[in-house]
Amino acid sequence: MPRKLPPNVERNVVKGHAYLSFRIGKAWHLPQYGDASTPAGATRFNRKVRQQQRYAKQRAERLAAMTPRQRATHDAWHRARRPGLWEAIWFFLR
Repeated sequence: MPRKLPPNVERNVVKGHAYLSFRIGKAWHLPQYGDASTPAGATRFNRKVRQQQRYAKQRAERLAAMTPRQRATHDAWHRARRPGLWEAIWFFLR
């Protein structure tokens, strides 16, 4: 009997290779936090939060180092790729 996957995971098989996709649901683009009620879970939670803070700091430094032209290109790229259907429709209709 095949293993049961979590509800937010779907399996795709292409040419005999199974790929797992975690992009199901309304909040696929948001950080997913595990159960922090156990010591191991709290350790994982704290590590994930520290990693996100470190990435935010690196991103802020990278954005501050950009020239105005690079920043405009960067912002346009991100505006074109917002998660969600309505944002995509808004981008193409404006």
